[in-house]
Amino acid sequence: MDVDLERSDSLRSESLGSRLKQRCVEEIYFVWSESEELMLEFAQSVPYFAHLPREEALRHRALRWNPLWWLSILGCAACILLGHGFHTACCQGGQVRSDELEVERRARIWWVYCYSGGFVGTVLTDLIALVSAVVTETDPEERNRTVRSCEVAILIQIWYMVGDWNLLYRMSRKDTVLMHAAAISRVTFGAAFLVAFVIGLLTPAGEAILEHWFWGRAPPPPPGTPKPPPPPQETAITWIIRLVFCAFMVIAYLGYTPLLRLDYQSPDLEVQDAQNRGIWKLKVALVAGVLVLAAEGFMFSRGPGLWMLAAQPFFVLGTAYLMEGRQLSCRRSLAALGAVFPFVVVGSGFAACGPALWSILAGS
Repeated sequence: MDVDLERSDSLRSESLGSRLKQRCVEEIYFVWSESEELMLEFAQSVPYFAHLPREEALRHRALRWNPLWWLSILGCAACILLGHGFHTACCQGGQVRSDELEVERRARIWWVYCYSGGFVGTVLTDLIALVSAVVTETDPEERNRTVRSCEVAILIQIWYMVGDWNLLYRMSRKDTVLMHAAAISRVTFGAAFLVAFVIGLLTPAGEAILEHWFWGRAPPPPPGTPKPPPPPQETAITWIIRLVFCAFMVIAYLGYTPLLRLDYQSPDLEVQDAQNRGIWKLKVALVAGVLVLAAEGFMFSRGPGLWMLAAQPFFVLGTAYLMEGRQLSCRRSLAALGAVFPFVVVGSGFAACGPALWSILAGS
């Protein structure tokens, strides 16, 4: 009897191990094949590869023997793996609905999982840096600066990941208006922080702060105060990497545009009128947000102006009216706020902090 029980336990253990191994193999195959398809989509946007069949394009020497091609696939696969794990923990690891469309499947895996996974990786990196600073750093000023920088970074990254969760949720509910707003916010997020970085390079105050970050020199102290310690060079490098990543996030325009062509309330799902409305909303949000944010950034490069915070509701309502026209309602105004919210946050940061916004982002 004891022998039979031991044999049964052994079989169960082997069965669990084999299932776990099979699941890991399936996951690796899934993320690699999807990453390969995503990169092939980019490759076939080049005229030379546009008319080649899939298998022939994959066998082409320009891709097959190109190390950048394989590194790109590997990087995308790692991001999709982390993103799939994150959204699986949020009960979003599979189809958004039983009748999920192909355009939704591509957006979910290629763009939502991929970008979420990138931020999961940077959150883990920031958590390691945060714990390391708390445990090993002996200089209180240096420790506080690193902790503040990591906290700001983690909050921004979690904000983006929550937005990805919201997009998949709106897709599952077939909510056209709020799904469009969530998709547009994925693009405006990268555009807002990219504009903030460009303004920092173009204004004297921003140039001074970015120079201090990059070269590790402390900014000039106010009269009568001791000279502060130099900021850590790692802070500048880390934030520059994040802002460059935001530049790549603007490419999400290519991935989320097909979602803006959907209208769940239409029998045809993809109708010309819906396509025009969705793309028009994206263009309005980007153009209005970039222009207003650039004006705010240059206006407050000399100092804060809290009075400008009162103008943010008018910016949102004006953008909402341009996006929705005569169909404007409370619900559509809320959707417009969601679409341009990254511009509102960064613009409010300029109004409240002035040129110190870059120092705050760096945790200084």
